[in-house]
Amino acid sequence: MSFTYYLSLVSIILEVIFVLLYFGFVKVFAKKNIWHPNFKYCMFIFLTAILLMAVSNFLKFSQIFFRYLQLDEYPNYINSLIDVLRGSFHNVLRYSLFQLIFERYYAMKYRKKYENEKHLLVISLLLAVFVFLSFTIRILLLANIIQSLYYSFITSLTDIPMPIFFFLWILESRRLARTNETMKSSLSQKYTIKENNLLLTLLKPMIVIFIISEFATDINLIFIKVFLHLFNTKVASILISVVRDSSLITGLIVFLLKHRKNGKKIIFVKPKFYTNTSTSQKIIQKQVETDEYFKRTTAAW
Repeated sequence: MSFTYYLSLVSIILEVIFVLLYFGFVKVFAKKNIWHPNFKYCMFIFLTAILLMAVSNFLKFSQIFFRYLQLDEYPNYINSLIDVLRGSFHNVLRYSLFQLIFERYYAMKYRKKYENEKHLLVISLLLAVFVFLSFTIRILLLANIIQSLYYSFITSLTDIPMPIFFFLWILESRRLARTNETMKSSLSQKYTIKENNLLLTLLKPMIVIFIISEFATDINLIFIKVFLHLFNTKVASILISVVRDSSLITGLIVFLLKHRKNGKKIIFVKPKFYTNTSTSQKIIQKQVETDEYFKRTTAAW
């Protein structure tokens, strides 16, 4: 068996893991009634883009097995369609993560009124425009109207806003933590600030991993296209896909692990019969989800 076969096998396994993680995230988000609807919607778009990309990658790399088993491969037009879907869904994935970061930065910046705002229609319209542009560009690429090298270079430039807004989000969160502004804020602002800090803690590893892997693979992709004669493009394409997928899976798993760790807290409750005598002092320990703990803290304000 060739190296290409083994790489394809690894890629297919990664796509199956993506599907399993998707349903794991859906289960988590179904329980999160306290998170802002805009954030949950952006996260749903991000996860759905991952799922669609995983399905298209699975269809692409399963052809290696067809060759090995001497089965009929997809017709050329099906291959072309799969390539368009793969590229488009990957671009949608990049855009959806940028949209997720910008939504949280916007929430932090306009926290005085953001809690009661819903922008689901605006988010949907922006996504629809980007999906249309993404598919149009991929079709033009397939027709050789747009040069592949120029497209890769421009695509790599679109990664720049993502770390910028992520860095601004971190700076704003730290600034609020260092000042007394939070103490003087309204309950709505305090809620938004605490929600942002929690989500920043959860999302930071995944976003950092994604940004690094995208930047590294984009540079490698440009290098491969410049020195095309030095590389096996099929192997390089699968290898880049494996690196991106494994990095993203790592980020998603870290998110779930951090969520599980933060989701259980120990709180100490005084029973109704509590007195100051040494014989009657008692502490009840109870594990609760972070959201429930936050609700109690909010009620105490």
